[in-house]
Parts: sequence; C-alpha cells; structure tokens
Amino acid sequence: YREVRGLFYDGADRGISRLAHAMYHLGYPFRRVELLEKTFQNTPAIVCGAGPSLSKIAPYLQQLRRGALVLAGGKASELLERDIHLGAALDPNEPIRLRRPDLPFLFQLRTHRRSLPKGALRILVPDSHFSLLNYMGGSSLFRHFGWTVMEMQLDVALTMGCNPIILAGCDLSYPQGTKYWQGKQSSTQEPNEWLLAKAWMEKLIRDYSQVTFYHVRGEGVHLEGVQEIEGSDLHFEEIQGLDVKLLDVVRSLPEEGGKHLQKDWQARWGVFCAGREDEKLESLWVEPMWQLWKPIFDREVHFDGHPFPEEEKLEVHHHIFREEMLKEMQGVLGSKSS
Repeated sequence: YREVRGLFYDGADRGISRLAHAMYHLGYPFRRVELLEKTFQNTPAIVCGAGPSLSKIAPYLQQLRRGALVLAGGKASELLERDIHLGAALDPNEPIRLRRPDLPFLFQLRTHRRSLPKGALRILVPDSHFSLLNYMGGSSLFRHFGWTVMEMQLDVALTMGCNPIILAGCDLSYPQGTKYWQGKQSSTQEPNEWLLAKAWMEKLIRDYSQVTFYHVRGEGVHLEGVQEIEGSDLHFEEIQGLDVKLLDVVRSLPEEGGKHLQKDWQARWGVFCAGREDEKLESLWVEPMWQLWKPIFDREVHFDGHPFPEEEKLEVHHHIFREEMLKEMQGVLGSKSS
C-alpha cells in the first residue's frame, strides 16, 4: 500500500515533470555510479541527511572529513557544502542551491534541473521507479536505489565499498515539529515515504552484515541493526589526499551524455508525439502510466450512470488519457527545458 502511494505520487502529473528534467540532464556530460564499485574499499563514510540530528555531527565534520568520505543529500548538501566530498539530490519538485561547481554530485534523471550547477561533476544513479528514465539514460543497472536521497546515498556508499558507515541527520520523522536542522517547522509526523525508507534501509543493512553501521544519536526513528553513537565520539585516522583521490577517481570515469544525446531524444520523442509508433516509449511510459491511473477510471465508469458497456467507456478514457499525455510531452519538447 505504501509503495503504491509512493508510485502514484510520482506519476501524479503522468511523469511529465520527470521527463522534462531528464531531457535537460541528458544535455550535460555525466559519469555512471556503477563504475564507482569498490573504489573506496573499507574507507569510512558519513552519510548525511538534513534532519535535526545533523546538528550532533556538523561541528566535527571539518575534522572527520580528513579520514572519512562525507556524503550529503538534498538540503544537507546546501548546509554542509564546504565540508563534504559528494553531494546528492533526488527531489524533482524543489531544487537545492549549490555554489561549488566542482563538487562531485549524485543525481537521477528525475532530479530538479536547477539542483546541479552547470559545471558539476555529474554522477548518474539509476532511477528507482521509472524504467523509461533508465532506458533514456542508457543504464543497464536496473536496481532499486530507495525512495529518498538518504537511501540513495547509503546504497552508493555501499557500492563504493565503504566501511564503516555512519548515518547522520537521518531522523525519519519530525522530532518536536522540526523538519530540518537550521530549517523549517512542521507538524507532520512520519510521512509515508519515511516508513518506506525505514523498511528499505533496514533490509539493506541486514543484507550487508559484513559492514558496520552507526547512527548519530537523535530524537528520530530508531533503525534496527544500527549502533547509536554520539558525533563527538567519532574519530578516524587521517587518509592523505582523500579529496584529491575522489576527484581523480570520478574524473577518470568515461563521460557520456551531452547535446548529441539530448537532440537524439528530442527527435525521437517528437516523432512519437506526432503519431509514429515506438514500442519502447509506449511500453515504458504510456502503458505504465495508464495502469497507474486506470483504477480511478475503473471506478468512474462503474458509477457514471451512462448506458454504455464499461469496457467501451474505459477505452474512451484510455484514448483521451494517451492523447493528453502526448500533448503535454509536446509542450516539454517545445519549451526551453533543454
């Protein structure tokens, strides 16, 4: 039920906003996250979200980053920009503001286009929900990287071979009504995506029993299988040249994407929206979106009272739904999104 809600939220605009961001991102060079596999074997990593408990470790990050890779996602990338090695963003609706164009940055094609500086060292992470975005990005790694930017970062740290891994700012709740460290207030408690995140992260932690996990003590949700620790108790032996090594590793990866790929996809979408058949775009975008929305139309045709067979009424809705999707996508192609 929670996953269905998450997927429906993702497809609320029929995936158009995600496709618009994807079309933009394809115009800039990127590297692939899967090529970072085991590049930092047994290197400590601190994975930061922007929850209130981030305050428990933030004062120590400048020292800790000398002996551990520091990843920060979403709002935490803004707050800790000078103290991190890897930034990350996932949200397609609310951009973050970064000032470091040289920062290696994890993103998905759904990520809001304004979250990445134009000169950023972009590292593409496969999309967890839409196979179409992975197809557009040429990814052969169809794997679930979680529901939130915190989960994505955790999975990337594990992909890189990091051990131990310290989670900070990962409250998965709004303790005392506080949403962010140095941020805004909210009365919402444990939204659906956080319940999904908790279950997903606990499964990942169980799957990596050879890795030691710590959670900087806060007032949020407790994660099973994770040892709680105070930020002031963390100490790592200095790793000479850690910043330089990360930059060298990322820059050594082959670049993909760029204006040629963007133009190829603009042309392919343009032809499809104009009426030409494209089995892949039909099966990876139109049909999945229809299946997501179909239960709503099933209910509508059952109760609308018109004296026609429900199958015929549903087919009319299907046709209109598809035509509206194509018109919306034509709007994306005709905009300045690229």
